[in-house]
Amino acid sequence: MVGRLVLFFLTMGTGLCIYLSGIHFLSRMSALFSAVCYFAITNVAWHGASFRPDSICAFLSAASIAALLSKRHGLVGATMAGVCLGLSMMFSIKTVLYGSIFILMFVAQLLSEVDYRTTIRKYLLLIISFLVTSIVLMLVHFNTVSSFADLQGSSAQSLNLSAIADKVLKTEQLFPRREWLIRSVLENPVIWLLMLLGIVLSLYEVTKTANKTRGVAMLAFASPLLTLFFYRNAFPYYYVFM
Repeated sequence: MVGRLVLFFLTMGTGLCIYLSGIHFLSRMSALFSAVCYFAITNVAWHGASFRPDSICAFLSAASIAALLSKRHGLVGATMAGVCLGLSMMFSIKTVLYGSIFILMFVAQLLSEVDYRTTIRKYLLLIISFLVTSIVLMLVHFNTVSSFADLQGSSAQSLNLSAIADKVLKTEQLFPRREWLIRSVLENPVIWLLMLLGIVLSLYEVTKTANKTRGVAMLAFASPLLTLFFYRNAFPYYYVFM
């Protein structure tokens, strides 16, 4: 019961981070509406408090984006963003699927900032803190596993990151979990229609208007949808993370 409650509040925190990220590019009402839409998706309602790493990774990744965009916290926020991403990576390697968000967000901030050096410094700090956090946590994990294996009188299994990446990401067909995508569209037609409309409007802003910052940022937030083309573990609980 306590575990479910913790996961429930993490999902609420994800919605809050969506709002805090959205207000940098949208009106407060529009940002709030985007958070409400997240909660309204049936897969989020059903699996937001499930005992899987998706809810934890969703919160840490969303918190990372919110911290990175925070102008009040600046370089400290960028450092905390990297720490959150490093923590998320320890729960699931699928955190790398958020890479497109940070790449496009970097472009969006370059378009909006007068001083490019500030943006570059923020993202360098993000990368450095992410790598340091990941390495430290990985070393702690390996030492813990090795110690446990010694106590059991057996050797710890080596971690094959390439094999894990192949298992998680490699697929031989497009839309490997198309049945769950179709079901989600049928259960949430209004939300999917709004997302499609938002993508079309964002593409229009990027290609046809002078101020491209918001369009690029909105495409960054929508980019995880592309993972449905190849991610073979896109089961209903994945939508909480995506």
